[in-house]
Amino acid sequence: MATGADEVKRYTSWFEECRAKIGGREATVDRGLPFAVSVEVMALGAVGLGRSTGSTMRLERRREHVSRDADDRFFLVINRARNASQGQNGLRSMTVAPGSAGLFDFAEPSAHVYPGRYSSLTLHMPRRLTLGAMANAEDIAYTVIPAGNEALRLLVYYATGLLDDQNLSHPAILAQAGQSLIDLAVLAFGTDRDNAQIARLRGLRAARLDAVLRLIRAEYADPEISPAAAAARTGISPRYLHKLLQETGSSFAERIQELRLSRAFALLCGESGTVWKISDAAYDAGFSDLSHFNRLFRRKYGLTPTAARGRADPASG
Repeated sequence: MATGADEVKRYTSWFEECRAKIGGREATVDRGLPFAVSVEVMALGAVGLGRSTGSTMRLERRREHVSRDADDRFFLVINRARNASQGQNGLRSMTVAPGSAGLFDFAEPSAHVYPGRYSSLTLHMPRRLTLGAMANAEDIAYTVIPAGNEALRLLVYYATGLLDDQNLSHPAILAQAGQSLIDLAVLAFGTDRDNAQIARLRGLRAARLDAVLRLIRAEYADPEISPAAAAARTGISPRYLHKLLQETGSSFAERIQELRLSRAFALLCGESGTVWKISDAAYDAGFSDLSHFNRLFRRKYGLTPTAARGRADPASG
């Protein structure tokens, strides 16, 4: 733990960078904890997405900040800490339990207090887009979305995947992701039936497909993975799962098979630095029938698993 002048220097440096990225606020750290702060910010078109952890115990946007920077965004803050946080603005206040989310209006002075270590996921929403999607956003500011809300759970899952993906760069894709997050926020608040229906058709569908695809990529090697299991994990019916994947041009079984074959080939050719035995590579990739694996492998790559061992490219030689 840094102390004295070193701690002050670290804190000042962090806070100036933080203020430049997320707007005018004052932050107070808990002196009873080791100083530690992590802030990630991602631009999704006009929408911002942030993830923060650390020893911050109070974030306050004062009247001078509001008048100085004219930042009038709405911030949806999801509490990922172990304890409930407190948000307030004048006579309005809210208690944000772990896993819940509170809506802050940056056009007004406000404070957000975390007892213990701070951890949050934050959606930065431009005022124009927010009011276009939720006409009553100003009225519902400083209200809470409970942790059990289905759309909020999906928003967290989707947002976390975006922050963890280091390969996203196309402006149109990033902007669409930002719109999908706003759509999920609309659904989570359940405001304006017409807007909620638009969001359901647009944002919820995209986010559910993203959740299914990421689950497949993470669990494909599990021999027990099935459409029913994947549907249950992502909160949809098997029929709806098949419908979502059908629209992408590849079925559940086709995606699983493609990932398993790619994994087996990588192990056989030694991409990890070690050339695996055929049976070990097949079983590690999720195949339980070696004869079936051999047939699929030859059909996919045009050579047997034996011939592929140690080769970097199935088309070479």
